[in-house]
Amino acid sequence: MNPLWLSEHLSFNSFPDGDCLTNTNFLLPQVQNEQGIETAVKAIRHYRECINLPFAFETGVNYLKPLKHEIPDGRFVAEIAEKADCNILLDLHNVMTNQVNGRQTVSAFISQLPLHRIMEIHLASGFFFRDYYLDAHSGISNDNLIGLAEGIVRKLPNLKLIVFEMLPEFLPSLSDGDFEKQIIAMRRIWDMRGRNFRVQKKRKNTIHSSGLGNHIPVKDWEYTLGKLCLGQPLLGNDLVRELGDDKGIKIINELIFHFRASAVVSSLKLTTRLLRFSLGEENFNELLKEFFNNSKPDLFPFRVALDFSDFLGSKNPDVPFLEDLVSFEVATIKTISDDRVREVKFSYNPFPVFRSLNNNELPEEQTDPVKFIITIKPDESIEESV
Repeated sequence: MNPLWLSEHLSFNSFPDGDCLTNTNFLLPQVQNEQGIETAVKAIRHYRECINLPFAFETGVNYLKPLKHEIPDGRFVAEIAEKADCNILLDLHNVMTNQVNGRQTVSAFISQLPLHRIMEIHLASGFFFRDYYLDAHSGISNDNLIGLAEGIVRKLPNLKLIVFEMLPEFLPSLSDGDFEKQIIAMRRIWDMRGRNFRVQKKRKNTIHSSGLGNHIPVKDWEYTLGKLCLGQPLLGNDLVRELGDDKGIKIINELIFHFRASAVVSSLKLTTRLLRFSLGEENFNELLKEFFNNSKPDLFPFRVALDFSDFLGSKNPDVPFLEDLVSFEVATIKTISDDRVREVKFSYNPFPVFRSLNNNELPEEQTDPVKFIITIKPDESIEESV
């Protein structure tokens, strides 16, 4: 692809747990102390050794309240960029989200950054959920964010790219005029880049902090925060108590639940619709919670779906059509993965069931048993179809 630079989030999404590496299914903030800085710098240097490209790290969203004595958000980012001698991907919506939720203000954050290192900016949108503003990529950027971007871009001499982020599922809610408004605003912002640039004075390293925030080892932070965000119990210590009292943890708990649930629902669409219609929404969610409490998150949705199918086999819920339907969708997932042809046997006519579920309706009962076999084949390759 010949990219001009490489970027990655200043976050973590897995942690050592015994002999395993547990994935959180969510980007979590790094501990903001000197050990956190050194860990990030080491990782950046490793990236650059493996891939000979300029590197930029992305400023993340943080739903946690600031710890006492931790390094302020902007200063933490600045120290990493200077020590690693790398660039910054400024996700401006993330920074605004942090401000709305009670962390450092956007103006204070920007004032602490080496502006010449910002080479990419991300814009997005979000919404409020349980009194927290979420970085949800849910629509066009509001006027406040656009105004912030206009002011900041004028000060950036090395900006190379502005990106608008939005999830595909929100596209139908936008009109052509909304999307056009976003693009026009971004083009106007782009034309302002570097107009008010002034050379910044080199900052001295003035980090002198003490207390809980400065003495947390990175491994302890990642393990504790990861376990709490997955809703897993921990023995109490100062860090567990400090983070456990943070309302942001509960928000992350819910976001991880919805993310894991979406992996199951998107991979086993017919199975989960049948369960929801048959059991009811509340009982279906309780079933998901039981599954999540007895399984570890996985980075790949298809693996989560396979684990959920095994879980259903052990639970054996009394739901008509379920067993054969699960077999069908699992076989489909496996065929997509390995291109092998599979046959699935049904003890009923599956096509009325498929139609009902695709129309968001509970399938009607079938009184007469019928034997059906469906053969699942991989999609033809481009070469085969020509």
